[in-house]
Order: sequence, then C-alpha cells, then structure tokens
Amino acid sequence: MLNNLINRAVHKIVNISDNCVIEDIRDFVGLCDIELQYRQRREKFMKKTYSLMHPVLQTFGTTVECIP
Repeated sequence: MLNNLINRAVHKIVNISDNCVIEDIRDFVGLCDIELQYRQRREKFMKKTYSLMHPVLQTFGTTVECIP
C-alpha cells in the first residue's frame, strides 16, 4: 500500500505514468521497496530479540521454540 502511495507521488511530481520509468526514478532517487524493507527490518529485529531472550529463558529451564 505504501508503495502505491509513493508511486502516485512520483507520478504527480514527474508527470509520467509508465511503471518502468517510475521504478527507475525510485531506484535512482533511493526510494526502495517499502514492503521489502519492512520484512528485512522485522526479521532482523526478531533475530536480535530471539538471541537476547534465548539465554535468559535457558537459565529458568524453559525450552524455547524457534521463531519462524
């Protein structure tokens, strides 16, 4: 959804409606795919959280299942 908003803004600013050109402009300016960035940051956060919680939970004798 955020990607669509950014695409519309680029379309209005540059007045170009070709999707390939809009993607090229986004790449050139550095407006990467928001959904991909969100997934990568969430995955990084979950890995850090898991690595911090895992030793603490082991001291209580609790087993921890892997986070998908």
